[in-house]
Amino acid sequence: MRSPVFFLLPIAAAIGEVSIERIELPDLVHDIDLPEEVIQSGFSRPHAPSKYTGQEIDDALASVAPGQPAVLESTAERRFSADEVVSVRTVIDPQGAHAGVDFSGELLDVESWTAIGEAEVPVERRVLRTRERRSRHHVFEEYVVDEPLNGGNPNVNVSIFSVPVPTDVVETETATLRCTPSTVPACIPAELVTAALSGAAPGDVVPLAKGYGVFRLETLLGEVDREVKAYDIQFGVDYIGDPNDYATWIAIGSADVLVNVILETEEGDGYLDQTLDYELVVPDSTGEILLNPEISEVLEVTDVTHAYSKTYTPVGSVPPEVAPADASTLEAKLTPGSAGLALHAIDEVIGETTAMLDSRFDAHGAVEDVDYSGDPEDPATWTALTTEDVVVDRFETRTVTTEHTASHEARMIYREASEDAGTTGEVFLVESDVIGRDVVEVKRCFVNVALDPGNLLEGVTDAQVQQALAWAEPGETVVVAQTRETVLVSTQTTPMDEIVDSNGWVLGIDFNGTAGDPQTWVAAGPSDIYIDIYQPEMRVRRYDEVVTNHTMVAPAVVPTPLIAEVFADFSGGSPFYGVGWDPPFGMEFGVETGTNLSGFELRKPVIQSIGERRWFARYPGSGQPSEFLRVVRR
Repeated sequence: MRSPVFFLLPIAAAIGEVSIERIELPDLVHDIDLPEEVIQSGFSRPHAPSKYTGQEIDDALASVAPGQPAVLESTAERRFSADEVVSVRTVIDPQGAHAGVDFSGELLDVESWTAIGEAEVPVERRVLRTRERRSRHHVFEEYVVDEPLNGGNPNVNVSIFSVPVPTDVVETETATLRCTPSTVPACIPAELVTAALSGAAPGDVVPLAKGYGVFRLETLLGEVDREVKAYDIQFGVDYIGDPNDYATWIAIGSADVLVNVILETEEGDGYLDQTLDYELVVPDSTGEILLNPEISEVLEVTDVTHAYSKTYTPVGSVPPEVAPADASTLEAKLTPGSAGLALHAIDEVIGETTAMLDSRFDAHGAVEDVDYSGDPEDPATWTALTTEDVVVDRFETRTVTTEHTASHEARMIYREASEDAGTTGEVFLVESDVIGRDVVEVKRCFVNVALDPGNLLEGVTDAQVQQALAWAEPGETVVVAQTRETVLVSTQTTPMDEIVDSNGWVLGIDFNGTAGDPQTWVAAGPSDIYIDIYQPEMRVRRYDEVVTNHTMVAPAVVPTPLIAEVFADFSGGSPFYGVGWDPPFGMEFGVETGTNLSGFELRKPVIQSIGERRWFARYPGSGQPSEFLRVVRR
């Protein structure tokens, strides 16, 4: 048996380039209608509000059995609940390039490919995202009943309805952290430390830096808005108990007291909106314990589990999704007994996000009984033993983990070892080193640095500056741009169990040998057999990332807003409309709608921007001939 030629040819002296063109395809959107939800509020006939006439109530009750609720009024509203990416399909298309001829590297890892020879190897990476856009009809009904529901003895009947309100759920955190010159966080530039120390005297506490950032958290539940409806009832006449606590009410009148409770609970993407002020303590040889307040640090973890499979197609048959011209180009490069990659498709499904809380502290290397005394587990009990200050940072670590699954499907084209139909085929054992599980941990910190208007950073344009300033108040400090520096701290790999995939060929039919021992397998017919043997490993990579907010102070007269938009007349029978915009990092926005340009209502508040494109979508309400939408700063 012999292995197919994948990476065996020598690399030429002159090295070309594997150029990967990333193509973003339009998102595939699935509109999902969630089951309808009915929310009721009602009253007994003696407690009917004055907005209903006696005739209206009689007509409604005539259509239902005694004691049953009769609906007087019903309104429907379609509420948009979510718009999120649920899966990503990535297609790596080598466009006829052949491993071992045009490029070398790991077959299923395009980032490792290196061109063989001087020619450029163009590769396409096509990305298609699938979004789910969910909505739900909420029907609000108001009803009346004509007698006590329990057959004559009045009672208090409580109905509770819970309605989720999709919104961004935000936790805010502001803290002042002290440090010494030797314990300055790595994210703070050295020039800020030098500037802070300039002119400072021993013992001084001087401003050092500010860091502002927005961290993604898991899906959270926010505030609950409670609305209690109990129509036309009087304390001491219709009920007794604590007027502010319906759970204590007792009916004493001639009719039931109907209590309808509507709980609107914020539910949506969670964020930590964090502002940190750093202060520098200039050493004065007194030796203190600088115990900082506990702050939240967010460790973002992406945990991807990979699965691999290949489909082998003989020359002359074009695999699915492969362009015929690319297949022909690849086939011409295949020697007998070899196989080539025609296409590599990766389907990644985004799973649930969970969070785990833990507490820790960092004493920056301080040693018990050398630098301090006290309980090693409780820094609040420490006393400094030297003239050096001991800085203790305390953290509530929020490890936010999102689990993904990635299915790899490689489309292979192979040429038989012998084109003689009467010749017995061969079994090829193809061994591949792959990542079975890939865990990426990122710890991120933010720091603000003033931007010189006359010397903009590379990549920062005047248009970006004007866009950020357009929303600012005179004299306000705004974030114009961000830069990121990511450092790989560590990589750990662990072998996983070997996987043998016969790719649909069956032992005892297509090939023979001892089960579980691929080395003994031989073809049973004229066709070649390809057995893939994967050697997966688990890889854990840990990164520290510093995000620098480049800030600028808005002038006394700011430009006319460049981003604010008004969208008019959204009737026309369209079931859906939306708008996207690019808000500057750190600013807070809201989306307002109205039926005329003089009256707008806040529909969706938006937290401080995280520097990504925002999207707002809405379904027009019934009976609204036109509607206007605008994005405003809150």
